[in-house]
Amino acid sequence: MRSRAPAPSRPCRCCPALVLITAIYLVRAVAFAPAMHAMGQPMTPFVVWSSLICLGFGIVHLIGLVQRWPAL
Repeated sequence: MRSRAPAPSRPCRCCPALVLITAIYLVRAVAFAPAMHAMGQPMTPFVVWSSLICLGFGIVHLIGLVQRWPAL
């Protein structure tokens, strides 16, 4: 099977959005629990689980973004 020629280089309009989405997931995962604690709110299971879920999504987004960055 023949390999395809690389696509012509053009600026990616979606790159800033992908970086922003990844950053929001990671910041939400890392900052939400300490912010709740600083405000004197209890660490409920929701706080813990939602932070872990956002961390998982953020890590997956980051890995995909790093892997595909040259093609974007």
